[in-house]
Amino acid sequence: METSNIVYRYAVQEDLSSIFKFVDYWLSGKAKDEGVKGGVSDHFVPRGQQIYYLKYYTVLLAMNDDEVLAWAVMTTQGTLIHLLVSGDYRGKGIGKIMLKILNPKSVRSKTDQSSGNPNSFYEAQGFTVHEQSNIGRRKNIDILKKPTQQ
Repeated sequence: METSNIVYRYAVQEDLSSIFKFVDYWLSGKAKDEGVKGGVSDHFVPRGQQIYYLKYYTVLLAMNDDEVLAWAVMTTQGTLIHLLVSGDYRGKGIGKIMLKILNPKSVRSKTDQSSGNPNSFYEAQGFTVHEQSNIGRRKNIDILKKPTQQ
């Protein structure tokens, strides 16, 4: 997949339908049911929650024309709570670029995703586990920070 045409930009209200389509497809199990590489059915982010994110948080998109290739959400406190790259574009540096643009203070990482534990990706970007698996109903969320931010 070509990555030179990717545009990184902050989401606006007009992006909501594209965000809904992207997030629903990749997280609700639709991609997995279709046998698409990278498809999971771990978590569903309701549309009301996505609207809240756009209104109150920082939402960054990686776009190719009108197609969302990646979506990231950072809270007002600087915690990255979502980073999702479409299966065809994983491993091509998109997530790394999005992290650089957002420059989060911390990352909230769900460790038991069907696509694997993402901590190694964040650790490769300089983050280390600060609080390990003691957050969330299932105790499956780590908080990672860069060493200078601990």
